[in-house]
Amino acid sequence: MITVKEAREKALSFFSEQGLKIEFIENVSVKLDDAEKLINISRQKQPQKILEIGTFVGVSTAVLGLCLPETEIVCIDADLPVKLQNLLCIKQFEINNEKTNLYFVEKVLQHLEILTRFTLKRGFFSCCFPNQEDLDKVVNYGIKPEDREIIGPEICEKYGPFDMAFLDADHRVRLVGH
Repeated sequence: MITVKEAREKALSFFSEQGLKIEFIENVSVKLDDAEKLINISRQKQPQKILEIGTFVGVSTAVLGLCLPETEIVCIDADLPVKLQNLLCIKQFEINNEKTNLYFVEKVLQHLEILTRFTLKRGFFSCCFPNQEDLDKVVNYGIKPEDREIIGPEICEKYGPFDMAFLDADHRVRLVGH
């Protein structure tokens, strides 16, 4: 059985090979101790199906897939360009990559040979951007939030029920309550 640390390192190594800066990925992805907690809880619950809301480029997605080999995982992400995602972070890095989150998620899952257990969907789960400052950055970047539908109810109806859900989206405390 692969350890959480090994799974996370495989994902980070892949992203580094794709030209993404490790410092950037480390800054915005699930930390090792949180990933270990997630996998420990998941292994206790033994979910057959997990809903992951927000994937970014797929570090936690890859960890879930590698550490829970019997689990089907449905992922929802707004699928923003990585360069824009960087602008939405509190700590920013020099990132010029225009590829989107789900591009990288699909690539890492293909690379790890676990894509077949995943369903990747583009859209918002229940709301767009509860933070006006982030919404302004997205619009100024040239993205129309209305081009990304709210798909949570449809996903739950089509793919549910889920044994577990992992909210891996906006982590700022003041926004999680929305």
